[in-house]
Amino acid sequence: MLVANTAIEAFYQLILDGKRLVGVDLDQDIEAFMVYALLRNMNKMDLKEVIFAQSLLTGISQQNIDQLENVLDSALIYAGWYPKRAQRLGVSPAYFSDIGKMASLELSHYYYLIKSSYQTTYAKISVEFDKLVMVLQAFFTSREIHRLHQAGFVVVNNKNH
Repeated sequence: MLVANTAIEAFYQLILDGKRLVGVDLDQDIEAFMVYALLRNMNKMDLKEVIFAQSLLTGISQQNIDQLENVLDSALIYAGWYPKRAQRLGVSPAYFSDIGKMASLELSHYYYLIKSSYQTTYAKISVEFDKLVMVLQAFFTSREIHRLHQAGFVVVNNKNH
């Protein structure tokens, strides 16, 4: 049962539960990334407006770190919570995962160039992206959607699921 005073606590507990359910281990920095990716997007109603490949290529060509981080967040959420959206878009089931991996690799490269410790985190995200997706898929059942929505932590349109 989810008992949390803040959205951070709620998402962190869900990440821990998801890890336990699928039997994966993630480093603490990866868990923190997941929590904050969910927090950054919990009230975004424009996620469905993202054109992933175009946003990724624009972010790469313009070295726009914010755009690459947004693409990474969106790709994670779509791969984990809206995997059937790829089929509706007529793309491979791995589309969102591939976009997320490429965005995290670009971010890793950028942070490597400026000698930031974030380089390691984004490199790990790229390698472990499918594990992150599995963790999201593990806890995001219909009942969980309803409970989070009632708690005000997530705004979800179930038709997109």
